[in-house]
Amino acid sequence: MLRRALRHYEIAAKLGPCMRVMRSCRFVLNTGAGVNIVRTSVLPANWMAYAEKLTTLPRIRDASNNRLVKKCAIHLYVDTGGVRLFDQFLVSDNLSVPCILGTEFIEQHIEEILPRLRKIVWQEHVRCTKELPQPTPILACLKDSAWDRHWQDKPARVRACRQVRVDGKQEEWITATCDTPGMVIITPNARLCQHKSMAVARGLAIFKPDEPFLIKLCNFGKDQVIVRKNSTLGFA
Repeated sequence: MLRRALRHYEIAAKLGPCMRVMRSCRFVLNTGAGVNIVRTSVLPANWMAYAEKLTTLPRIRDASNNRLVKKCAIHLYVDTGGVRLFDQFLVSDNLSVPCILGTEFIEQHIEEILPRLRKIVWQEHVRCTKELPQPTPILACLKDSAWDRHWQDKPARVRACRQVRVDGKQEEWITATCDTPGMVIITPNARLCQHKSMAVARGLAIFKPDEPFLIKLCNFGKDQVIVRKNSTLGFA
């Protein structure tokens, strides 16, 4: 049994009506909600082209007894990096969080929720690769109406963990950290490109709280370049 104070878990993933239109989003696994709900601000501008009208609608209301969802639903892809799912979501204009994954989703796709280890373990059938799906990190838990997280959202800088020397026209893997965890797109630091002819690889990554990761650093110049510890390599 889950404690009442730990019923909401925040994870990071991508969301979209098709694989060409995906965006990073913070999902809330809500063990007290039955259905999946998504906020309209998370969806693309033409989301109505993918939506379907509902003849019957569950009675879902907020704390002020106002109707929470529209009379339509949309099927969306959910991609955590090693898991890709396609499920139905009800649409709401006034949802307090970007997206809610309810108990139907949890029972069908999730094997275990481990609050102490801050991990979500997926069932084997949801994998989109040959390997078993890796656990998804829990970014925060809701305790007594407040999110329990030992980090704060702020402009996310990707920083070098140690000093590295990169020879001319060479690439080097470097250990880095990021201020804010979650699934984000890394963009190189323009000043690093201009002054040292260097750049980090641009791409999608999942950052875990207080956990370093590897990122590729390229030196486009002829001379060796030294990257100091805590240098800003890029932004997320």
